Amino acid sequence: MSSPSLWVWLSTLRGLSQSAVPTLLEHFGSPTEIYSAPVAEIAELLGGEDKAEPFKNKNLAQADRILGQCATLGIGVITMQDAAYPDRLKNIPDPPCVLYVKGRLPSFDLYPAIAVVGTRKPSAYGLYAAKTISAELADAGVIIVSGMAAGCDSAAHSGALHAGRPTVAVLGCGPDICYPRESTLIYSDIPVHGAIVSEYPPGTAPTRLSFPRRNRIISGLSNGILVAEAPEKSGALITADLALAQGRDVYAVPGNIDSPGSSGGNRLIKQGAKLVTGAADILEDLIPVYGTQMSLRPVIPPETENDPYLSGGHIEIYRPEPEPQSAGASEKEESASTPEEKILALLKRGYMYLDDIISATGLGSDEVNVALTMLELDGSVSALPGNVFGIIK
Repeated sequence: MSSPSLWVWLSTLRGLSQSAVPTLLEHFGSPTEIYSAPVAEIAELLGGEDKAEPFKNKNLAQADRILGQCATLGIGVITMQDAAYPDRLKNIPDPPCVLYVKGRLPSFDLYPAIAVVGTRKPSAYGLYAAKTISAELADAGVIIVSGMAAGCDSAAHSGALHAGRPTVAVLGCGPDICYPRESTLIYSDIPVHGAIVSEYPPGTAPTRLSFPRRNRIISGLSNGILVAEAPEKSGALITADLALAQGRDVYAVPGNIDSPGSSGGNRLIKQGAKLVTGAADILEDLIPVYGTQMSLRPVIPPETENDPYLSGGHIEIYRPEPEPQSAGASEKEESASTPEEKILALLKRGYMYLDDIISATGLGSDEVNVALTMLELDGSVSALPGNVFGIIK
């Protein structure tokens, strides 16, 4: 068996292709053998000296520092050789070498799991569907997996917490970082009934690339994936594609045919995803595999309007009066040169709906959405359900 330091060393080498580590583990068998292998042999296996360059670094100081930090923070470290590492995840094409766990990882090898995903800006219908179905599934014995993003992800976790059952959030940053920042309450409560999981060591900030990468873990931990609500271009659909590639079942909640926010989910149903109107539609696929001890009991539909996990409590919305931009803009707004600066100047007045931001800035909807995404990644702005945005205090 390889030491945890060698697993962390392997997982933190920079400049590797996604297929490099699985290829090397299949050939050499363990990080110990990879660490000891001649760089020339690794280069031949990976198809080039440049691809083997990272393996010239034999320094384990960073790995030992990460393990010490995890011990201090109370974060568990599970490697692919450990019994606690889920078999389902181990069998995907590109499994993470290491899982950093805050809380207690449920037994994925004994119980079914469903990933529930969807748009970060859902309708009330999408929130209700994600939370209610997740609560029913969790109550029936299903582990709920999601990404703790605003909107449908948080609603899914909230549903499991409402049922007092395990839920797992997979992050695109270190497990010690609460992202998005407004999810502080749900981030604190998830480890009580489950775990915060990441392949990134503590202190790793979120990036644009880390979120698509974490999606393969969300689907890899699960028997199937439920898309609660998603527009045509949505990260939830990327996760659904990954699920299909991993041989997982794909489920989708149907939406209004006139709603752009439901177009992605409706398309999945047209392409063969199973239509879901309640947890029973998913449980009928799981019960033959996991036994008749799983059953659907009546669950009181959990409310979403006053859910502190979804909104952090009551907020006041700023609604600007219709007026010409030149007359109504403040001096600072006039001098703002970038879309991000214009939006920040507006949001200093209070939380605002997306449509009001677009109208008040005079920018195009695509430009505003890109700017808001950048501000969220930067930690300047938070997104709440219902297309509401505000500055993080």
